Amino acid sequence: MADHQHVRAVAARLPKVQLHLHLDGSLSEHFIAERAAARGVALPCAPSALRRFLVAAKQRHVATNSHSQPRNANWPVFDFCNRFLQTEHELCDATRQLVSELVRLNTWVIELRFCPLLHLNEGLSPHQVVAAVVRGYRTAVQHAPLPFGVRGGIILCALRSHDAHRVRQVCELAKSWLGRGVIALDLAGDEPSYPLRTHAHALLDARQSGVPLTIHAGEGFFEASVDNVLTALEIGAHRIGHGLVIASSDELCSRMRSTYIETCITANCNSEQKVKPDRFDLHPVRTFIRRGLKVAAFNCDNMLLSGTVASRSHPVEELVRAKTACALGWTSIAEVLLNGARASFDPSIFGSATDSHFISAFKEAVEAILEPPALKP
Repeated sequence: MADHQHVRAVAARLPKVQLHLHLDGSLSEHFIAERAAARGVALPCAPSALRRFLVAAKQRHVATNSHSQPRNANWPVFDFCNRFLQTEHELCDATRQLVSELVRLNTWVIELRFCPLLHLNEGLSPHQVVAAVVRGYRTAVQHAPLPFGVRGGIILCALRSHDAHRVRQVCELAKSWLGRGVIALDLAGDEPSYPLRTHAHALLDARQSGVPLTIHAGEGFFEASVDNVLTALEIGAHRIGHGLVIASSDELCSRMRSTYIETCITANCNSEQKVKPDRFDLHPVRTFIRRGLKVAAFNCDNMLLSGTVASRSHPVEELVRAKTACALGWTSIAEVLLNGARASFDPSIFGSATDSHFISAFKEAVEAILEPPALKP
């Protein structure tokens, strides 16, 4: 226990990176309760019990539907959260609160992703939705008390379960907003039911127009996973989200040498049986590192919805689990954090003489905390 407490204290001080974080899956219980009261919506339980309620609902859905998404639909637990993200104020405030909390936790790089088409139920246009989230992000980082400020931005998500028109609509939004707060495009959702090749042309078109790509692929150990990762590489994805299956494929390991993996330890050890629930020691992150792959950050995925009742995803806890359960050394953890900063889609990190110091400053901050005297309990 004492060792865990010491690791947690070190983890809390480390500069952090979040590259793979979904807005709708990371709302705070306080935000949901506040918006429910404002809307006159009765919650199914006390705010303090919301996460337990939602995780249990997710597990029931997995048990009965194998975590599948109907065509043009989303997962029910995300639908619940998105009820409270249908106005410009809600979108802006949710983003501001989440990013502000990450800044408080010493997160230097924050990339937040969401699907704009899930927030049109009360009359907003897709452009209004994106503008509100960008505004919330900028408000939160404007006066961040970090030495080099906050780097990052917004990643727009298309959903696999959506039809071709909707996926292309998100691709066009990403093109339109690139450089104005949006930094990349993602494809997320039900991987087994909707192969990546279905939407490959639209994503390739966006990439050829200059939009960087990250793709959810290889999330589970099923036949289509390998092909989804290969397709993502073929269309030029700069990063792969989750990528669990990569560890079990020599071909994928060979082809992933220059592509970053956004690893999400807690999110992968969950009720969807990607890795046995709460068995963080079984996560392939050690294999990724041993095989020389570029693991980019210890990402939360969803700070409200990821994991199990017993294990919540949190920026500090991701580092603690990497050290104590996955048995990574501090040197490996430092390299993964640095990879996360290098893998960011924010062009300012490498874009000018002033900002080119960001990576060096990040590295120095990590090394200062991980010097041997600082690691003594």
